[in-house]
Amino acid sequence: MSDRSEIVRAVILSILIAILTLLPYLVAQQITRPGDVFSGFLLNPIDGFSYLAKMRQGEQGGWLFELPYAAEPGAGSFLFVFYLFLGHLSRVTNISAIILFHLVRVIAGATLFITVFFFLKMFLFERVLRWMAYGLILVGSGLGWIAIPFNILASDLAIPESIPFLSAYANPHFPIAATLFLLLIMMTLSSKSISLTRIGAAIFFSTLLALIQPFVILTLGVILSGWVLWEAVFRSQATSGNERKRISGGVLSTALGLGIGAMPVLVYDVVLTLRHPAIAAWNAQNLTPSPPPVHYLLGFGSVFLLAVFAVAKRKTLPTKEDRLLIIWVLLQALLLYAPLGLQRRLSLGLFFPLAVLAIRGLHGIFSGRRIRLAFMVVLALSIPSNLIVVGSGLVGVQAEDGALVLSEDEQKAYGWFYNYAAPDALVLAGPVSGNRIPAYAKLRVMYGHPFETPDADVQLALLEQLFSTQESGSQGLKSLAALKIDYVLYGPREREIGQPLWIDELKLVSENGEYFIYENISP
Repeated sequence: MSDRSEIVRAVILSILIAILTLLPYLVAQQITRPGDVFSGFLLNPIDGFSYLAKMRQGEQGGWLFELPYAAEPGAGSFLFVFYLFLGHLSRVTNISAIILFHLVRVIAGATLFITVFFFLKMFLFERVLRWMAYGLILVGSGLGWIAIPFNILASDLAIPESIPFLSAYANPHFPIAATLFLLLIMMTLSSKSISLTRIGAAIFFSTLLALIQPFVILTLGVILSGWVLWEAVFRSQATSGNERKRISGGVLSTALGLGIGAMPVLVYDVVLTLRHPAIAAWNAQNLTPSPPPVHYLLGFGSVFLLAVFAVAKRKTLPTKEDRLLIIWVLLQALLLYAPLGLQRRLSLGLFFPLAVLAIRGLHGIFSGRRIRLAFMVVLALSIPSNLIVVGSGLVGVQAEDGALVLSEDEQKAYGWFYNYAAPDALVLAGPVSGNRIPAYAKLRVMYGHPFETPDADVQLALLEQLFSTQESGSQGLKSLAALKIDYVLYGPREREIGQPLWIDELKLVSENGEYFIYENISP
């Protein structure tokens, strides 16, 4: 097989796998029962609707993000530019937000998988080994499925960004961030000298990465800094002069790009977090701590075990690529438990070096035909976790899980908000409805997201108090007026919270089955 033929096959396979991630969503659409509407999300729908809410702001012409899940969002800020851009694109192309979301997700997934192939060419020179690693990255996962009977939810089942296939399956910004991350790593390795072209590319990639997934810049910076330190301190005598020049050129090009491109964005984010009350409150509760280490060990499974074997067996690390892989794994693993609020988010990208090392480990154990058989066993063991994640979503749709499907009447109620409610009006609704309303119309809600609603616990308690109170209608109206509530959505979920007396004092403006929308017209 020629090099060109191999690349063509890799591109075709990448596109096919990316399209495969769309298949479960199409199946979900078909198995949704009459009277229900598929939400468009099979994984983490709460965040999914928040992405659509950001797109909705862009669709309405905004380039400054305003917290839709906050009664007092404060001034707009230059955040979530990617989803704001998709919203503008939705308006220009007249493609619905959810369809555009998945279209871009598939394109981003295919781009990631193609990039992965070129990444592997830099580390695995034997074609058969390269394709084995490629197969693992395309569809592989960990061994978390084994621990399900023991009530352990391993990382490969709970943290989609830790697994490349699930990154491409979950949303568009995970695969785009992973692609930019790999491109910057590859640029660092391939640069022979400092050049304006490479610096310009690094500026472009790092700026995009900082705008889309800023904390990946931290991961990248730590990995490259650790690698440079290793080469400078421990490998200075063993590394040839030409290789040192290549490393210096690659690192300086990337470092300049990161400094010029990413740093202004990161500084802006930090200043915004300190000075913007709503963003600061959101950031304070936006915590995603890592699970216990055993969850990651199971989550990376056989890939991790084989990688450890490869490192343990190899007494020397003769190339800079070898040393980068080791530093990459060690430092990123440490970041997962660094004293930071977004620990598990830092798992994005760790699967790539592990897969390379795993295939090297497999090659160290088996040879000839036996390595192909061993690889098939490893691959077979690493696929079930992905199937479980996909299958659980489809089972939920089939079972009419309210997190994944909504009734036609509920969707019509949200449609009324889009058609008739004043933009940026404040809506009182239950937690589930509050999560969804801003995805359908550019409105604010009192509560709608456990992270993106500032002081979420306080707001949720207040919401429940308003719906469950038994105070008189007039007193209830005063409470709504004090909070500047414009509309109230009162549906089945809200009735489960309570039946307030003040609801009859409001003006009924829409009725769809069990979903009633009231306007607060009191002064």
